[in-house]
Amino acid sequence: MCKDMYKISIPNKPENIALVRLTASFIASKMNFDIEEIEDIRVAVSEACNIQMGNTENLDINFIREEKEFIIKVKTVNLDMKNVNEFAVMIIETLMDKVEFTEDEIIINKIFKED
Repeated sequence: MCKDMYKISIPNKPENIALVRLTASFIASKMNFDIEEIEDIRVAVSEACNIQMGNTENLDINFIREEKEFIIKVKTVNLDMKNVNEFAVMIIETLMDKVEFTEDEIIINKIFKED
């Protein structure tokens, strides 16, 4: 069950990635992720946005806050993994708990682990 969902749609420009990073950080901090996990989320969402950069007029992103999981969906159009920077994919897969690339979105998840 979805606890909260936040949606943003902003012009697809490199300078706007900072807004996406701040939004992700804010939500992650409200979920009590630690500072290292928040930084991992910030970097991963930046890389996901960079993959999508220039493909559409807007960056459309859904931030889904569930009880124990933070899901970020970056909308894409006709994503062709052959043309995606492999290093960016490796960064995202290393930093996040679940990663899925589809033709129309990049889905990255971080699971909250209590100590």
